[in-house]
Amino acid sequence: LITAHCAAFGGAPEKFVDFFAPVPEGSTLTIMDSGDGPSTGYATALNDAMDSAKSQGSMAGSDPKAGLLVYCGGMAIAVGDNLNAGLTSDGFASQAKSFPMMGMTCFGEQACLVESKKNAQRNLSVGMILFA
Repeated sequence: LITAHCAAFGGAPEKFVDFFAPVPEGSTLTIMDSGDGPSTGYATALNDAMDSAKSQGSMAGSDPKAGLLVYCGGMAIAVGDNLNAGLTSDGFASQAKSFPMMGMTCFGEQACLVESKKNAQRNLSVGMILFA
């Protein structure tokens, strides 16, 4: 299973979809639905990323001193001017108000999967790095 951004859509007369990652012939393609993410600034995803970062590794049980928010560039495009809605949502803002945070958007997000100890491409994602 991979998640991939579409690179191009072809219209009549030649209909095609091209991706930024190889898709083997015969693969099943599933279209993702952004749900209420764009209208809420992906507030739930931001809050979940914060909770996950606080509970993992050496951060567990410690108070953060600083944070780095890594926000998918594709999600940022979808959110547009509503990014502030997620950043100021009650759940996220109440957790982030006690320390400085820097945010960035990027394309080609990669993450280390904890159980397998392997890096994986994670498009359409948000992540948080906390420093104790």
